[in-house]
Amino acid sequence: MISPDQVTALAPDAASFKAGKALAVASKWTDLGHNETMLWGLAKGSGKNPYKTQVSVADFASKCSCPSRKFPCKHALGLMFIAAEDLSKLTTGDMPDWARDWLESRTERKEKAEKKKSTAKPKNEETAARSRQKRGARIDEGIDLLSSFLLDLMSQGLGQASLSDGAIWDDVARRLVDCQAPGLASHVRRFDEIAHASTNWEQRLLHEMGSLYLLLHGYRQRESLSDDLRAEVEQRIGWQLAKEDILKGHCLQDDWFVAYRTITHADKLTVFSNWLYGRNHQQWALMLSFGTPGSAPVSLWPVGSLVSTELAFYPGAGLERAIAVNESAQVAMDTKLTAPAESIRQLLHRVSVSLAANPWQTRFPCLIQVQPVMDGGRLMLVDDEAQALPWQASREEQLMVTAISGGQAIMLAGEWDGHVIRLHAADDQGTWFALREQF
Repeated sequence: MISPDQVTALAPDAASFKAGKALAVASKWTDLGHNETMLWGLAKGSGKNPYKTQVSVADFASKCSCPSRKFPCKHALGLMFIAAEDLSKLTTGDMPDWARDWLESRTERKEKAEKKKSTAKPKNEETAARSRQKRGARIDEGIDLLSSFLLDLMSQGLGQASLSDGAIWDDVARRLVDCQAPGLASHVRRFDEIAHASTNWEQRLLHEMGSLYLLLHGYRQRESLSDDLRAEVEQRIGWQLAKEDILKGHCLQDDWFVAYRTITHADKLTVFSNWLYGRNHQQWALMLSFGTPGSAPVSLWPVGSLVSTELAFYPGAGLERAIAVNESAQVAMDTKLTAPAESIRQLLHRVSVSLAANPWQTRFPCLIQVQPVMDGGRLMLVDDEAQALPWQASREEQLMVTAISGGQAIMLAGEWDGHVIRLHAADDQGTWFALREQF
């Protein structure tokens, strides 16, 4: 069954998490129950009638009769917290009709969706071609705009004070979005982060500018690139692929461990980056989910879960981003990761191989067995080969990892960006623990 940390990972925001924890008390419920497919219960509210709350065990989808527009709502979170903390508080009696009706309606909707997909009319190829040509012209405008901007920066020098003003980067990023090149806009927004770094920001910014200029040049010469590299370049510019085209590509069946999740906010968009590790093929996969105001990102599987399913990978130079072939795959919540951890030497070798194939990669997920240490006032992570990486952490994260490790090497999940490693989850005596807020 699900763990408290994994319920936390499902919370759409901090307020929902707090309210859900407050409802994780059996006395605030009646008719609590569960079976192999569902959790259910009646939550006491301020009105006459209690709220009917149900959660699917397979994918943690939920429904509640409360008026909340958040998913999951506080009642669904409270129900899952109760199940995570003491499943015996939920009886194993017969499922009530209202919960059974929802389960059957979900099954019926899925069947209809599959039928609709199989009978869908083919796209008008001529219309699609005109649309792609029109967008291509807009992207070309964005390429020219950004090229001129980068060349102007180089001619004026990186020492100009205006680079620390976020407005200069934000203006260019917005214009690139208008040119339908969101990938380029993301690159420019990263410049703003680098410009505010405390050390070596000039060297890092110069490196990122060179990498971006290489991407622009590669896009202009894309006809001469290999299929994989061309696909990589086009997607990093902002071209999107249809789901059916992705499903026709490289697919991989494995036991996928949901190692960690990062959350970023850009304009009015919230992005969940869910990193999965295939135990059998030692393959990393990135699954993205998006949310807008009033609609939180939907994460298929919580951090720490193990999912036996097939993923379809986006084409590109080095497979990374993927989508689920079967979104209703069964989730195991109590399985400990058994794959061996990478050594730091192995991690850095993998990074060098990856960069040779794809020079635009900026983050490298890892599972490493290391011990946190302080070396001359600098945080470091050291493995059993005495190799070390600089570790960037908040004071709270430092205290959590130190407390969990007890001065010993432990399994940790994180990202190496070529300069520092940031940790996101840890193995706390068999329980996978998220180190950062999951909302």
